[in-house]
Amino acid sequence: MHFVWPPHMNLFPHDHRMWAVIGVYGGREDNIFYKRRADGQGLDTVNGKTMEGKDVAVLGRDIIHKVANPLMTYTPAIHVYGGDFFKPGRSEWADDASPEQPLGPDSITNTFVEANANAAKLLAEQG
Repeated sequence: MHFVWPPHMNLFPHDHRMWAVIGVYGGREDNIFYKRRADGQGLDTVNGKTMEGKDVAVLGRDIIHKVANPLMTYTPAIHVYGGDFFKPGRSEWADDASPEQPLGPDSITNTFVEANANAAKLLAEQG
């Protein structure tokens, strides 16, 4: 899949339940990686990784992460998944402290639509 992260976009924590390989070829992608809390109530931060042009990351099947583009430019990346990205059964979290919920079918799409609208406003303000 070809993702282009709009300026200042933040994608909520989510899992893939399959391996993934991410290649960023411009801009910057900040990832924060998590594990489920033992009590099942939210997430604990494990570590993070900043990726810039020409960086590649391999994510294991059980990785939970959130992604942010902190720049005022678009960040293009290629994501290769080891399965059906759109298959039901994945999870999302509103934030670190929120309970795990099924990933809604339109959650990621809606987040990109909103981020693109916000980016258009930010870029217009810059002139």
